[in-house]
Amino acid sequence: MRIKSAALALSAVVFGFGCASNQGKIDELERDLAACNTSKTQLEEGLATARARAEAADRMSAARQRLYDELRAALSEYIDAGTLSITVRNGLIVVQLPNKILFDSGKAELTAAGTDTLKDVASAMSSVKKRRIFVGGHTDDQPVKASGFKDNWDLSSVRAYNVHKTLVDNGLPAETTATAAFADTDPISDNANPEGRAENRRIEIFLLPNLESILPELELSSNM
Repeated sequence: MRIKSAALALSAVVFGFGCASNQGKIDELERDLAACNTSKTQLEEGLATARARAEAADRMSAARQRLYDELRAALSEYIDAGTLSITVRNGLIVVQLPNKILFDSGKAELTAAGTDTLKDVASAMSSVKKRRIFVGGHTDDQPVKASGFKDNWDLSSVRAYNVHKTLVDNGLPAETTATAAFADTDPISDNANPEGRAENRRIEIFLLPNLESILPELELSSNM
């Protein structure tokens, strides 16, 4: 009887240990499953965020491409003649006009041909909505001589202002148009040769996105 009782007691201990061990494994598996579900949720949220950001970027890129194509079509005559060019720099549409088209050497008053060109540029841009227009004046690195200007900063500033005024006088809203002088600080070519310096002497008209129009996209990216 003692042997039988001992055997029963041992069986109960083994059975209890086995149950406890199995329960521990079940608890561990449940924790692992919960962790997997959490990781799955995080991955799904990350994928949704990436998709939303990609879609926002695609919408902005498509809008920029439409505007680029519209401007090229409207100004094709000047582009074909080499009077101006339209490029994309740092994600922004830029209308580039060499100074030789707009100004006489060392002068800031627009030539008649330059004024006519800017009238057509203003007309082409008049349909642009939800964009700010930024006029930048650029020079080469040669000091100004006997021009009446203190330096290249002064010259590029007055030239940019005169372009700005002509654009506004021909229909662009003053409240969405601004100017800046760059002098020789933002060259697009080598100032070591005459050809490069000629390219650097230019007016650039940047089309900047209006923050109000892209704010939903920015909020989408920052909140996800």
